[in-house]
Amino acid sequence: MSSPGARQRRRRQQYQTPRTRRELATAIAAGASIVAVTALMIWLLRPGGLADRQPRSSWLVGLTLIAAAIACYVVLRRDSKVKEANRRVALAGSIAVIALVAVLAGIFWPKGIIRHTPKLATIPTTPLNSSTTAPAGSNTTAPGATTVPGVTTTPPTTRAPGATTVPTNTTIPSNSTTTKPGP
Repeated sequence: MSSPGARQRRRRQQYQTPRTRRELATAIAAGASIVAVTALMIWLLRPGGLADRQPRSSWLVGLTLIAAAIACYVVLRRDSKVKEANRRVALAGSIAVIALVAVLAGIFWPKGIIRHTPKLATIPTTPLNSSTTAPAGSNTTAPGATTVPGVTTTPPTTRAPGATTVPTNTTIPSNSTTTKPGP
């Protein structure tokens, strides 16, 4: 049981009437629409999203949603000329007409609503096992490199990236001197 003072304080408070269904529905619809619009904006504006890939179609989606919001406001406001019994039919019909116009606008948009990006040019691949040989009589040493007489070298070959090579044994005569290649 509560004390007599607490009961008196409760009696002196003003009575608050509960919210009407219309106020609750309006508050729930406003909250849900804020969440839905935020989720849609995140989806459209993310990197690689629809607004990034297809800016025209994001404009069409945005204008369609604005038109649907205006139709909802016009049909559902209190001083609307649409009778209470016909509001659901009028709202469903107006949203259907807006969706149809949006689809037709997407189909008949000048130069197309969806732009297909051209395929990238592919680089022709060469076999990995092919070896390059120099024509007869040509110089196969790199510019700036020095050659030592009596040293055997192997011709350059094309290797796959990351492939390891096995060094070949070369014989350098003991009476010759080796020099370092230039920078």
